[in-house]
Amino acid sequence: MVDAGECGSDEAKPKEKGNRVKGSNSFRTQQYIALYGKSARHPVCLAAFTLWAADAALSTLEKDIGKVEKTVNSAKEQKKQARVMLDQFYKRGMQKEAIQAAALVRKIGDLLTKMQTHYEAGVNLRSMLRESLPVLVAPFKREYGAAIRTGNIQALRALPRVQKRWNEKKVCLGNSARRTLEILKMLRDKVVAAAWAKGEARAGYLEAFRGGSRPLSDEVWQGRLTVREIYSRLMTVGGASLAGDKDGKEIRRTMRRLGIRPAEEQRGRKWQPPLPQKQEPKRPRGSPGTKPEIIRTGNLDNVQRASLDHRVNTTGYVLKKEYGKINPGNTSYGGLSSLVTSARKILKSIDREIAKLQLLRGGRKGKFVY
Repeated sequence: MVDAGECGSDEAKPKEKGNRVKGSNSFRTQQYIALYGKSARHPVCLAAFTLWAADAALSTLEKDIGKVEKTVNSAKEQKKQARVMLDQFYKRGMQKEAIQAAALVRKIGDLLTKMQTHYEAGVNLRSMLRESLPVLVAPFKREYGAAIRTGNIQALRALPRVQKRWNEKKVCLGNSARRTLEILKMLRDKVVAAAWAKGEARAGYLEAFRGGSRPLSDEVWQGRLTVREIYSRLMTVGGASLAGDKDGKEIRRTMRRLGIRPAEEQRGRKWQPPLPQKQEPKRPRGSPGTKPEIIRTGNLDNVQRASLDHRVNTTGYVLKKEYGKINPGNTSYGGLSSLVTSARKILKSIDREIAKLQLLRGGRKGKFVY
């Protein structure tokens, strides 16, 4: 939206040349184009926007004044009731209640004074807006008559379109329009802050009041914002969809279309994300062994105890575990079936060792007897 006081700018009576409209690259016009489309660039639409904004402000102000008036009347009635209660308490000699009633009367009186001050200020502002409406109607009538006289069909067709969008309570904007509005807002805040720091409050208010009619090609708008600064603000406001890519191509394209030159970035290396931490492989390198390793020992209890500590891979082979040392290998488990297969192989190897001992002792007659 724009201020009602911007009606006296040079944009109120631009000249047309072909299909281009002179003054269509001003700050205020670009705001309206982002909000209501390219139809808003016509002078008759710009004059209509100023008139509609003043009328909406007057309507809102009248509603607020009506609410404040009701509150003031209610406060006056409450003050009278509190005064009557104070007189009754004083006559009856109720000192404690009289003190409380007196404090209530003072509090209502202070609030009533403040509300009356705001009410009078609102009434004065309403009178000023009512007096300025004829002044705002004159530029609109002039531009509308000029459009009819010159046969500007585009402007006459654009007026009802922008009026329809103006009357809509909520206008859905795309990322491009939102990006444009946010850049313009940042730029205007920057210029107003600079004027305030240079010429104090008067210069700041004057820039905020009249700066909207200045063309964006003016030097005062150039070199104020860096692309990185705009990107950070857009990321905060609307996220990556509004900010665009990290290199700021969308932002540069929007600023080039508006005719705004960005400030130079601070030179240095481009930011790079940190390297990921080195992760250990989930599986050891190499293929697992194809043959089980047999532990030879003379004590059967040690063999059984060692077999319980063995870990079994998915192929069912035993992974050797010596006392104090673990043979590196596949650490995955194959479940109950793999464990049973490995135990059977261990038992077969034990049986073979027992058979060899019996043969050495001469347990089988007629064979291998020394």
